[in-house]
Amino acid sequence: KGDAGAIPPLDVYDKELSTLEGLRLAVDDIVAAPAGGRLSWRAVCTRLRRVNGFGGSGFMAKEVLHDAMGWPSMRRLVRDEGDWTPPGPGARRGLNRLYGRPRDMGANATGDSALETSFACEMRLLLRTLRSLDPAFCKSVDLNIHDVQFQLCEFDKYCRVGDGGHVHPYRPHFSMNIPDLTARPHPHHALLRVI
Repeated sequence: KGDAGAIPPLDVYDKELSTLEGLRLAVDDIVAAPAGGRLSWRAVCTRLRRVNGFGGSGFMAKEVLHDAMGWPSMRRLVRDEGDWTPPGPGARRGLNRLYGRPRDMGANATGDSALETSFACEMRLLLRTLRSLDPAFCKSVDLNIHDVQFQLCEFDKYCRVGDGGHVHPYRPHFSMNIPDLTARPHPHHALLRVI
């Protein structure tokens, strides 16, 4: 930015470093399993939410835990029954849209609140309904509550565009040297009045 000779700010990442340090200090308690047992997804997520920077709606705790479940060591430690996941703000808005409620009702309610419990129950109900409507498909893709949560978020984004709102498009980093592709007409564009 033309700051030749300027001293770079040293405190830019202090908050993030503090959050990661808090996570490092709490990790043993987060993954402490009962003797010979495994932890539930909910128990680990609840413990992770107690770490500064991972609380609030629980969205960050869910995202971190979901990523960590890619590690074989976490899959051996954490039992995911596929019947609970903390709904992120987008999934909450998606459920509100489906049920005809005010869009932002409880979107940022704290984790383990009565509203979160209600949203989680609604996601389980939606999952059961989907499985009963098309059991073969749901089994073929191993549809679980995490998928429902993610798709509710995508549904909210889809509706936001239809409502005239804005969703940031993905733009690869310029260093990847990927040219912009021209948009092709799609039948859904006419429904959204966007071309």
